[in-house]
Amino acid sequence: MNRREFLQCAAVLTAGTAFSSNLFALSQSQQNFLQGKTFVKQKPTLYSNEQRTLVADIAETIIPKTDTPGATEAAVPTFIELMAQHWLNSEENETLEKGLIIVDDKSKQQYGKTFSGLTTQQKQELLQQLEQSAVDHPWYQRGNVRRAFVSSAPFICMIKELTVWGYFTSEIGCKQALRYNPMPMHFDGEVTLQDGEAAWAEFRL
Repeated sequence: MNRREFLQCAAVLTAGTAFSSNLFALSQSQQNFLQGKTFVKQKPTLYSNEQRTLVADIAETIIPKTDTPGATEAAVPTFIELMAQHWLNSEENETLEKGLIIVDDKSKQQYGKTFSGLTTQQKQELLQQLEQSAVDHPWYQRGNVRRAFVSSAPFICMIKELTVWGYFTSEIGCKQALRYNPMPMHFDGEVTLQDGEAAWAEFRL
């Protein structure tokens, strides 16, 4: 799905029934996207088994299982591969695929094994090294939120953003990591959170 198709989908999700079904014909990829929570039930075909395992290990390192489910249980690895397959452009996909190679190469150089064979602490250390090397990129500027996907972002930024995006738009992320109120019946622009309370989910499930 290209950017134009994605924006059309965003318009449908925003306007709902205000859009006539005759306004534009949806492609198959758009229909898949608009399936919402069933999007990650599609079978991705972009990555090899080795790449798939590596993406899963990286995502689970970024959002591990604690008292709430981790990235793997929320189907984030599948989300990332489907986004790469249907939405990311060639430049962004090249960044992701080269980044996966770099992660495994650095892992072998430093620890003598692939990333998947590392301990949790070693995985965290390696990703922190990648983050430190990219810290001067504008992606890390304070307040850099609610903006378009940054095509020029380094691999570590891109994989973190996709992981967080996939997790907090999943049913698990919305209902178990965040708090979900499907129909609050009113708008309150300033809700005080107590210490330790999770933020509210922003997405319709």
